[in-house]
Amino acid sequence: VRGIKVHLLPWDRVELWSGLLGELDGVLFSNGAGDPRCLIERPHLLAVYRKIAETLPTMGICFGHQALALAFGARIDKLTFGHHAVNHPVARVDKDGSVKSVAITSQNHNYAVSRGGLPATLVVSHLHLNDGTIAGLRHRDGLFQSVQFHPEAGPGPHDAGELFDEFVESLKGLGIGSC
Repeated sequence: VRGIKVHLLPWDRVELWSGLLGELDGVLFSNGAGDPRCLIERPHLLAVYRKIAETLPTMGICFGHQALALAFGARIDKLTFGHHAVNHPVARVDKDGSVKSVAITSQNHNYAVSRGGLPATLVVSHLHLNDGTIAGLRHRDGLFQSVQFHPEAGPGPHDAGELFDEFVESLKGLGIGSC
């Protein structure tokens, strides 16, 4: 739909991306399985997530969001009550913290990026309106954007599709392809 060619690699084989960096225009880290804190015990994988985000336009979704947050020094907490199903309201917040828009999202996770000790390089871009948890981040220097929810699920039906458009625009901004 957006003129993007996709290659899929499992989250725990992310080191395979390192050999492809010269062939890729950007990377989207998608959802994965289980507790993202398992990456803390695999610092070599976190280093690869970080290297990729520092090299190419990058977007993270769900587990990919959490992995990027960990790679840049954030913490992950287990939620008392996980976020599951559709119709979760999420606010997109401006740099000053004001609400820009609200999207209805689909979610499926039991963990969230911790507000405590959030590194200064990471800026909250989205907030879950039901419980105030972080639902999206962006790197202060534009290295990546990420969201905890699933914009590909489209429960709104297109409330969060703009995130993919913005990612494709970031590729165009580098003169990559005609998308």
